[in-house]
Amino acid sequence: MTKLTSMLLIVAGLGLALVALLLDYILASSNPGIGLPQLLIAAAGLGLAALGLFLRIDSLRMRLLRDLRANLAKALIVTLITLVVLEFGLGLLDYSTYYPSDLPELNAQIADEKPCGELGCRILPQLGKQACETLAHIPPRFCNLNALGYADSDEFVASADLAERDRVLFLGDSFTHGFSADLGSSFVETVESELPEMAIWNLGIGGLGTNHALASFRGIAPIMQPQLTILGFFADNDFYDNQFRIESRVAILSEETFAGLLNTELRGRWGGNFFAAPELVLQYRPHDIYPPPNELERIIGLTRLGTLVLRGLDAFSQTIGTSKQRLETHITRGYLAQLRDEVAAQHSHFMILLIPAKQDFSGLTAEYKAALALFRDLGIPHLEVMDRLAVVADYQEHDDHWNNSGHIKVGEILSECIEAYFAAGSLSACDKVVMP
Repeated sequence: MTKLTSMLLIVAGLGLALVALLLDYILASSNPGIGLPQLLIAAAGLGLAALGLFLRIDSLRMRLLRDLRANLAKALIVTLITLVVLEFGLGLLDYSTYYPSDLPELNAQIADEKPCGELGCRILPQLGKQACETLAHIPPRFCNLNALGYADSDEFVASADLAERDRVLFLGDSFTHGFSADLGSSFVETVESELPEMAIWNLGIGGLGTNHALASFRGIAPIMQPQLTILGFFADNDFYDNQFRIESRVAILSEETFAGLLNTELRGRWGGNFFAAPELVLQYRPHDIYPPPNELERIIGLTRLGTLVLRGLDAFSQTIGTSKQRLETHITRGYLAQLRDEVAAQHSHFMILLIPAKQDFSGLTAEYKAALALFRDLGIPHLEVMDRLAVVADYQEHDDHWNNSGHIKVGEILSECIEAYFAAGSLSACDKVVMP
């Protein structure tokens, strides 16, 4: 009877652990990614199997219990001494801890009002104005905001002559906003100069994802009635940005950051999001790390042995990056599908400008490939520009943004496609657009 019971426990435990790890593939509707609940279930299954094995080997069980009682105190003392020696040895090797023990003094102003609402997140115009008045080095683009906080000279007010003009609405992040380009040289401004008879609007804001684009479109499109809507999609970080709720961003102003947007909702190590105070995020930023999700992890991360564990967990999370990518793709799919449908409901055509990162030129990244697959699955026309760009000539040296040359090249490509669209009434008129 004991043998049968132990065998059943082993089989049931291993089966439970396997089901927990493969839950994403068994239940199509479950949230992708191995989260803490799944790991706990898997651990419980393995524990059950271990119990069965323990019961099965009766003599070994009795011997282990006797040895354990006799040597428990010795084992605890040896373990404690070993941990202290290892901690001290890592300290002598100047092994840095996961979390810093001393945080720098905060020298930043946190805006009282969150620049988020029905139109999504924007730069607060009054904060931009303050930055331009008090800081010596600030891109002029942040000093030229309309009343709603967008880098556009138009106030997005309907007028009688709009019905007589061709109308294009741009959505996106810092690329669309033109963060890295001189005034007049961004790809949206290049389109405006190439097609001066058209009404061109720019709703791009740096640091935001498709969730912001959707909110902006819902607020502005019914007023301006664009015939063509173009989303600038930067796969390198838009998948990640889309995981966080739009209400969680606040404006900041410091010596290094002006009229910025700070995301205070972060993703936990075991799945799920948590909130960190903006002040903490700014204090941890010089260390290139986010604040800890709880006090226990912070204490663990202040020890060198705990640091080994946390960095090991980081390395492990990278090995299951496929699950992470599936999670981000799942969320972004929903936003893109909503945006596609709402653009159609406004009687506008929808196209995506797929923006490559520097690393895509040496071999397409998983994010870039995931974006292409999403556009195809959702039936969204898209434009690829990688074949017209060069990393050295068209990108900033210190980051992934385009310089003036890159922006102008992309603007000229878009101008050709937009002109062809309005001439023929279809995006397929531009041979650079990939149709679904």
